[in-house]
Amino acid sequence: MYLSQTVLRAAQVNPAGVAVIFEGLQRTWSDFAERVARMAGALLNAGVKPGDRVAVLAENSDRYVELYYSIPWAGAVIVPLNARWTHSELRYAIDDAGISLLFIDEACIDNMAALLQACPALTTVILLNDNAASPAASSYPDYETFLSTAAAVEPRNEDPESLYGIFYTGGTTGQSKGVMLSNRGLWANASYIVREYDCRVGDIVAHVAPMYHMAAGANLLATTNAAATHCVLRRFEPDKVLDAIERDGIVHLPMVPTMIAMLLDTPGLQQRDLSSVKRIIYGAAPMSESLLTQLMSVFPDLALLQVYGQTEMSPVVTTLGPDCHRPFHPLYAKRLSVGQPTYATTVRIVDKQGRDVKTGDSGEILAKGPGA
Repeated sequence: MYLSQTVLRAAQVNPAGVAVIFEGLQRTWSDFAERVARMAGALLNAGVKPGDRVAVLAENSDRYVELYYSIPWAGAVIVPLNARWTHSELRYAIDDAGISLLFIDEACIDNMAALLQACPALTTVILLNDNAASPAASSYPDYETFLSTAAAVEPRNEDPESLYGIFYTGGTTGQSKGVMLSNRGLWANASYIVREYDCRVGDIVAHVAPMYHMAAGANLLATTNAAATHCVLRRFEPDKVLDAIERDGIVHLPMVPTMIAMLLDTPGLQQRDLSSVKRIIYGAAPMSESLLTQLMSVFPDLALLQVYGQTEMSPVVTTLGPDCHRPFHPLYAKRLSVGQPTYATTVRIVDKQGRDVKTGDSGEILAKGPGA
């Protein structure tokens, strides 16, 4: 029950299979595992110790996927940071988590000097880009040079209860909170998702949501768990998503409802070859009945799956399966619900006294499972 094991397994069962696709680059699972183990060695050479917090502030990339594994592989704790945060929000999270090393890409580099000055515990910055054009980027060593300094090392995070990462919530009830998640919880949740997605070895999974978000992170961890293929887009752009479907043969397409609406409104959608897509997964925000009806109308033969969760649960709590999205099926009337608990998860809805409410009444959701 630790995440590095899923990389080792993927490299064992699917060594020549494609692990990651990003902007024309492809790497096999064998290569991916070797790079992850070497980056862990580079972190150890740089003085990273067990339990140290190592952050990522960047748009999506193949290297972001690697860091989801190499940082914990070194025994450190990954802290994905919101690339849209202001200076003060970033400063708060860096100080709050005690971050000492940061991986950053050129899109986020402008305020780096000010952050270094404001956060004395942050001592090392590594640039994710190659050949960055920004003058500010030249101040920091680049990812591939940093990687080249080290040999592969064995995983250092084999305790299932060890802290894997700190994921900051959106701060809907105040300032963002850092949620501490274990290897065990995230491993269990990735297993849920593989089962619910029916994700198989070699299936191609799109990553279009920002990887600093736990929903995207959960999809990422599940893809490796299945020894499937990460198809990474730097950010969500409808035309580029459609291009990737046609070019790369995406099978599973996770999106939030806003992305689905933008995709459905894309000119020329009906002329695109989207035949590779077998499943659209949606969640992280409410789905309106009108948008769901439109989605089912445009893609009547796809399996649709809604996922509901919260960061503290690592994050999936319930799923609404494909049957509930099929007209004339007995469960179709449930299509606007968030579905049923994943296996090994218990959900109750209670009143202010902690008593279960009757069907149809409102209450507080209580969830319990290995993801917590």
